[in-house]
Amino acid sequence: MQVGLFQIVGDLKPTYFKNTLISHGGIRKQFDIPAILTTSTQENLNGHLPREILDICPNTTRYPRPGEVNVWDNPDFPATLRGANKTQIIVAGILTGVCTELSAQSLRAGDLSVWINFEALH
Repeated sequence: MQVGLFQIVGDLKPTYFKNTLISHGGIRKQFDIPAILTTSTQENLNGHLPREILDICPNTTRYPRPGEVNVWDNPDFPATLRGANKTQIIVAGILTGVCTELSAQSLRAGDLSVWINFEALH
């Protein structure tokens, strides 16, 4: 969901892709689904989360990572997630085979029930 990564989405126009992500953020808000927003190397090429997502999720836990693609590879993230006391997680990311899949596999190995929001990706 980082703005610097929108350019690598090849099957959708960046504006359409961004609007889809924002719509799903609105659904999260409407149903009061807790969220952890995470970014990787946001100060560099990947960029920050879109302002619209931050506006929709003002009180959401934000978790910047220094570079790990798989959120589980950062030793602080499992503690952050477990601190939320949830057993089910919905995952979405820019690249399904990288951002989403690697994290989802590790989260499942960590005994969490994982759901992937493919609609946010397409």
